[in-house]
Amino acid sequence: MKKKVFISVISATMMTSLILGCAKEENGSVKEPGGSVKEPSETAKAPQKLTMFAHDFQVWDGQQNDSVLKEIEKKFNVSINRQGAPWEGWMEKLALKINTGETPDLFFYLTTQAEYKNWAENGIVLELDKYLDKAPNLKKLLDNDLYKNLKINGHYYFVPVVTQANNHAIYYRKDWLEKLNLKEPTNIEEFTAMLKAFTEGDPDGNNKKDTVGMTGSKIRDWFNIIFAGFGVKPEWNKNANGVYEAGYATEAYKQFLGWMQEQYKAGYIQKEYYLNDDAQKEEAFYSGKAGVMITNSGAKADGVIKQIGDVNGKAVVDSLTPPDGPGGKGGVFSFGGHWGGWSISSQTKDKERAVQMLDYLYSPEGRNLTYFGIEGVHYKKDGENIVANLENRGKEPQNTFAPIGGELSGLYKFGQYFGNLYRFNGSKIEALSNNAFNKNREIADKQDAFINKNLIMSDIANVMDFPVEFGEISKKMTDIMEKYTVMIVSGETALDAGWNKMIAELNAAGYAKAQQQVKETMDKMK
Repeated sequence: MKKKVFISVISATMMTSLILGCAKEENGSVKEPGGSVKEPSETAKAPQKLTMFAHDFQVWDGQQNDSVLKEIEKKFNVSINRQGAPWEGWMEKLALKINTGETPDLFFYLTTQAEYKNWAENGIVLELDKYLDKAPNLKKLLDNDLYKNLKINGHYYFVPVVTQANNHAIYYRKDWLEKLNLKEPTNIEEFTAMLKAFTEGDPDGNNKKDTVGMTGSKIRDWFNIIFAGFGVKPEWNKNANGVYEAGYATEAYKQFLGWMQEQYKAGYIQKEYYLNDDAQKEEAFYSGKAGVMITNSGAKADGVIKQIGDVNGKAVVDSLTPPDGPGGKGGVFSFGGHWGGWSISSQTKDKERAVQMLDYLYSPEGRNLTYFGIEGVHYKKDGENIVANLENRGKEPQNTFAPIGGELSGLYKFGQYFGNLYRFNGSKIEALSNNAFNKNREIADKQDAFINKNLIMSDIANVMDFPVEFGEISKKMTDIMEKYTVMIVSGETALDAGWNKMIAELNAAGYAKAQQQVKETMDKMK
């Protein structure tokens, strides 16, 4: 899921505590941030070419004069070639490169995909364990309780992209709600009443029945912010009988599907929403045809409000807390504090240098550089605030810094591919974000506050060491679940009949075997 649009900013106060200076050791080596030691001979190494691949990196193809990237290249005596592909199909393109022997030196991938474990087990991805003693930033991160189970066959192969626990939000037309004399909904009954009113109450005042309560897209997981209130849990969890079960195979998910079917049949959810991509979903909201949309929160709020304001300057947008439901308090699913990760090819010529560069990109100094740019050039500090130098940012190539409200006042985009800024608070990792650069900071702060109101984490969160077959079975079962989700919601099949067929197909695809594999993996970890 495109979560994808990574992450807000931290205040300079937090950054001050994070940014460390370099210090020379007695032997002439240089102590880097986080405690790594750079030997005197390291900078004398021959120049090395490194390729880096991630989604949308292709926007920088041929770019030569990115001064922040040059800082990194100079520090490690490398030249970095950024490669990528558009969001739709980027993993397929990367997989093709890897499977045909053209593995990039460093690459970002969603490491929960079944093929990733195959790459690790077949020696395509560099095993990181023996390099971590000289990569203190990576070691400290991976040794943390949150990430210590991100292993395959007992070894580390990738560095997680640190994220907030969740960054989904329900946006709605507050001006419509007020026009229809409704209060902000807090439970599923009130939420349903709002969808009905947005559909039938002529909220835009044009005397036409041309609005709908909620839009959506083919990405089912956006709706987890709603079905959490029905008692659905993410991934796999142990039930009251001590048996592991997938959230989508529980009665709670059936109840959610029944609710969705009712809303769709009544016309309160956009017709054939499940054919939409995310851009089409957003267009329905921005154009004033739908009153509710679920998408990313935080930094995304500015874009949502600007887009809808370009169409209707009088529109008022706000965020809802996840509605309570028959399963209890509303909530959001935790992503496990990471989304994908960075790996190094085992064929990289200078493995140590590649690891050291990745360690730097995860260090306080490296995160600061790749988030804000060069201090004194691209920004300055004013108390707790980061003040962007728009003139100097404008001298950088296109797509180097994120625009906000038409100004290059947002983050250095390359840095966002390595996740949030973060800090260690005792044994916990805190993904840091405030919304200092957001023009709509109040809404973004509100979203951050309720995201943690009732955070739901799977029992198997961040556990990687499942058999390859488990990933293959899981993919088959997910395809089955998504097929029947659409069939039931759309009314192509009745709820009970469709649910029974789905469960039968899940069983035929190996549901019981997957349950056993989860149990064995979790028991082995104990």
